[in-house]
Amino acid sequence: MPARFLKSITFEGLEQHVFEDDRRAAHAFRPVHPFDDPTFQGASILLANRNFGSGSSREHAPQGLNRWGIRAIVAESFAEIFFGNSLMIGLACVTASARDVEALMSLVERDPQATLKVDLKAGTCQAPGMTVAMSIPDHVRDTLMTGAWDTTGLLLDHYEQVNAVFFSPSLSERLFRPLLDRGQERGGGVRPLASAPEHHPHLPAQPDLRNRQRNQLTAHDLGFRAPSRQQTPRPCSSPPRA
Repeated sequence: MPARFLKSITFEGLEQHVFEDDRRAAHAFRPVHPFDDPTFQGASILLANRNFGSGSSREHAPQGLNRWGIRAIVAESFAEIFFGNSLMIGLACVTASARDVEALMSLVERDPQATLKVDLKAGTCQAPGMTVAMSIPDHVRDTLMTGAWDTTGLLLDHYEQVNAVFFSPSLSERLFRPLLDRGQERGGGVRPLASAPEHHPHLPAQPDLRNRQRNQLTAHDLGFRAPSRQQTPRPCSSPPRA
């Protein structure tokens, strides 16, 4: 992701700028960059080489890939911060040997309609005529398979419990007593804390987030079953920066 787009305070539209500089430069060496090749539009698996994501230490890089439609990346290795940022949005990053990654790239270049399947549970990437062993830390696999990466979703799933704890008198006292004391010192007419009612008098009204739409990618989606012919894997023959 070019640095000029990292100043954005939202992630909306970042998918339009994934590999933008590389895509422009590609026209001087080859007809089209893989991300601009109609053959690979709709792909959900990205193949890459060593240290993928290096130089892309902000959340914008995996966010752009995810919004483009990428749901898993198979590479020789990953930059550590990129790997962590990808996990935070449920984007699976798995590693394979250089030989196996090259074999997968050659396969999809020969047959762009070939279907790949990343199976996190089995630790394999299946392709026509071959099965590649993948590596992923156990705790990362568990996080992806259980949906625990979606921390906001977990809070919303337990909305009533979280809400009850937040508005409990003991927690309200610890969180807001210093603020109330400072207000009193400055002459503010602050009422004492009471037991937590439905709406605490010293807390702003809390919106009901239970109906907020959760991230569309759930633990069920992370099985990475074989995509349709329109969702063919796409090659990435060099390690571009995300």
